[in-house]
Amino acid sequence: MHFLMSFVGSVGTLLANSGLEELVESTFAGVSKLLNGKKYPNNAQALRIVKEELLRKVVTDNNFHTFYDTEMYLNDIPSASRTPKMCVDFLILAVFLMMMYVRVERKCDWPLHLASVMLMYHNSFAAAHPNGLLSKVYGGNA
Repeated sequence: MHFLMSFVGSVGTLLANSGLEELVESTFAGVSKLLNGKKYPNNAQALRIVKEELLRKVVTDNNFHTFYDTEMYLNDIPSASRTPKMCVDFLILAVFLMMMYVRVERKCDWPLHLASVMLMYHNSFAAAHPNGLLSKVYGGNA
């Protein structure tokens, strides 16, 4: 879980001063700790709620039935402007990665675990949070 807490902390760092604090503050207490990666169950729930609300209108209006449809739509959004690109890249896709990692850990799927960890590296290094990830470097080449 340390790895996942570090990843969620990187999401909070990347979205600092973006309005996420005010949005989450209305529902959860201790937002500063929550977005730093502490309080794991609460921050996972908060980020999932925000993701669901951001995607609710998109999914219902476009009548998506598969994740592939949603993914294709999310890949087209960033071309509109930089704000949706930040929202999609650093929040929505990061929450999907977080959910995938939790699923992988519960199912013990090693190949998918490696794939999810490699995808999570990008956000963590972009937020200058590599320390929590060094424990996950495989083969002892830290």
